[in-house]
Amino acid sequence: MRAFLVFLLVAGCAETGASKAASPEAMVSAPTFSRTASPSADALGAPASSAAVPASSSAPSAEPTVAVPDVRPPEPPKASEPLPDVEVHNVGMHIGGGPNDNVTKRPIRDAVKPHFDAMRACYAKAISPKKAETFGVDLRIPGEGGLAKITKPRTAMKGEGLSECMVAAFEKVEFQKPPKGLPMTVSFSVEFKKK
Repeated sequence: MRAFLVFLLVAGCAETGASKAASPEAMVSAPTFSRTASPSADALGAPASSAAVPASSSAPSAEPTVAVPDVRPPEPPKASEPLPDVEVHNVGMHIGGGPNDNVTKRPIRDAVKPHFDAMRACYAKAISPKKAETFGVDLRIPGEGGLAKITKPRTAMKGEGLSECMVAAFEKVEFQKPPKGLPMTVSFSVEFKKK
């Protein structure tokens, strides 16, 4: 019986001490430690571990690749084919409604002459041309001058694209302003003559 009483007394004292330790006052006075704080070397008596290394991503970082265009030097221009060995000159001109004097015709003739080489290139398209061939068109020169409207191309020469080439050559001719600033219709012919 005495032994049982001693046991109860010891158990009661132990319970009272435990409740005091768990009281708020005891909890405030007790030192707290943060989970994130890492122990120093002095506190543990051992050298501190190396700094934490951030976890690297599973895929290694790679420099972005830049596509390099395939740059090739331009091909040298093809040598132009030699022009046919023919002479070109004006053989016919008629100004609708006149005047048909040389003073009125000269500016028209002079405007077309610089385009004779382009017309020689067109002549190269001719199939078996004769020693002398002609090509004519009608020119509608506007009252302010400039480019003429080309109509009624005519020739006895045969050759694919020849007529279209000649019309294109005439379309590039810049004409002076006609006398009195009125539109002018001119029938104009050139002759190709083999040398």
